[in-house]
Amino acid sequence: LGDHWTGGQLLLSYEIEENILVKILGLEDQIYESVQLIQDKNNQFHIKPKLNGTNDYEMLFDTGASLTSLSEANRKTFLVLGLVKETGQSIGIVNADGVQSQKVVYTCSFKIGSKEVRDIRVVFTEGTPLFGMNILNHLDGWKIQGDELIFKK
Repeated sequence: LGDHWTGGQLLLSYEIEENILVKILGLEDQIYESVQLIQDKNNQFHIKPKLNGTNDYEMLFDTGASLTSLSEANRKTFLVLGLVKETGQSIGIVNADGVQSQKVVYTCSFKIGSKEVRDIRVVFTEGTPLFGMNILNHLDGWKIQGDELIFKK
């Protein structure tokens, strides 16, 4: 390899060759990625996606939540940092206890493993942030196996 190659260049070369081989063999629909879920003492799973690709943010993995929520305690900071954008819309939501409220809708992007999903609608609520179905619906072929979220690349 000589003095002209670095580990990063070699890795990049390998990834490019792997992608070309996958395309040549027509295996794009058979390549999956997995992301570690964190199981808490109550046997609930948490996930740490990156907000706008940069900031890890721990969330409860909740297939019962149709909409993703972020912690109200972070709203002002996330707006100042540009991690969320206000849409000017509001939405009525009902939480698991049946309590109804009106919430302002924001958008942001989430990076799960190497997959980035953009313009995801979120609301800020009191309590635990929820990683909801409106993100999972962007992950093709997703499934839970043990403590891993598995989805197509």
